[in-house]
Amino acid sequence: DKDDEKDEEKDEEKENESENGKEAKETTKRKREKSLSSSAPLPSASSSLSQISLSSTFCALPQWLHDAFLGYGDVASVTKVNPKGCLDFCDTLIDFPHLLAAFPSKNLTIATLSPSPTPSDTPPKGKKPSEADMKGLERPFRIYYGDNEELIVEPYLPPSPGPYPEDKPKQNAIPFTSTQVEAVSRGMQEGLTLIVGPPGTGKTDVAVQILSNLYKTNPKEKTLLVTHSNQAL
Repeated sequence: DKDDEKDEEKDEEKENESENGKEAKETTKRKREKSLSSSAPLPSASSSLSQISLSSTFCALPQWLHDAFLGYGDVASVTKVNPKGCLDFCDTLIDFPHLLAAFPSKNLTIATLSPSPTPSDTPPKGKKPSEADMKGLERPFRIYYGDNEELIVEPYLPPSPGPYPEDKPKQNAIPFTSTQVEAVSRGMQEGLTLIVGPPGTGKTDVAVQILSNLYKTNPKEKTLLVTHSNQAL
């Protein structure tokens, strides 16, 4: 009999514990629902983006760049700055016909072959290209940008790579379009250059050519290359 009484007491204790546990869970649930109903609504993604402040940073990004990074906006509306001075295209342009095709709306004049790989401070005198120039001129080329859509093309002798054939550097074999050549020229200048395009339009080839030209024209400078994956690098 005593054992039966003890068993009944244990059963009652278990029932009380289970009932207390249920009541505690229901109380916690009611408190959580009450706190959620009384709290302020969460901000949307657009409102949180609009609240981003760059006042504490050292540089201010233009609004068109925000739109470009977010994937919308008219990138073509960006103000373009025409090149100035001299740009060394190195091996970007394969030959003289390729050079003509790369600048279809420009007035090109040809300077004499320069023995120095370093450009001069003053632009050389140019002349209108002849048929012999179109056949005989070889890269590398550097271009002096003048006023009124005039360009002075100066071929020059590159530095000697050494006596061994394997020391000769590889040269570009891609016939870049006029738009791609423009992207290369803008990427070689100071400032920010953003190249946008769908897959297969040559963005990677253009970026590689920009890096190659910058390295050849500024071998002592350091270049930081950042990619989203090791495969892209």
